[in-house]
Amino acid sequence: MPWQGCIFIDGDSCPRQVRELILRTADRRSLRVVLVSDRPLPAGSIPGVTCVVVPRQEDAADSYIQEHAQPGDLIITQDIPLAARLVEDDRLVLNHLGVEYTRENVQARLLQRNTMAEMRLLGLAGEGGRRFGARELKGFADAFDRILTRLNHPNK
Repeated sequence: MPWQGCIFIDGDSCPRQVRELILRTADRRSLRVVLVSDRPLPAGSIPGVTCVVVPRQEDAADSYIQEHAQPGDLIITQDIPLAARLVEDDRLVLNHLGVEYTRENVQARLLQRNTMAEMRLLGLAGEGGRRFGARELKGFADAFDRILTRLNHPNK
C-alpha cells in the first residue's frame, strides 16, 4: 500500500531548489505537500499541494507544522530546535542537505547549533552558511528518495 502521509515544508528557510524538487516529485508521485511560510511562495497548481501563509511572527511556521504534522508525516526543515521537537513527537524530519534527524542524533545537532550560536555572539566564529549548490541538492535528493522508498515499503 502506498504511503498516505504528508510532506510539510518549512518554506521560510528551504532553498528554492529543494522546494522545486519536492514539488516535482509530489506531482510525479501524487504526494500530498503542505508548504508553510510567512509569505506566498510559488508552488504552481499541483494537485495535492497546499500553500499555507502564516503571520510574520517568530516561529509561526514552526507552530503550524508542529500542530498539524501527524505521525508518519515527513517534515523538511533546517530549524534544528523544531526538528528536535518533531522527532520527540515521532515525526520524520529531513533537512535541506539530506540529514535525517533521529532520536539518536538530534540532541547532538542541537547542542552543536547552540554552541556555534554562542561562539558567533562572542565573535569567535563567522556567520557560516555554505553556498547551496548541485552537490548539496544531490545529497538531499538521494536522502529524500531513500525516505520515500522506505515509507512506501516499510517491511523492506
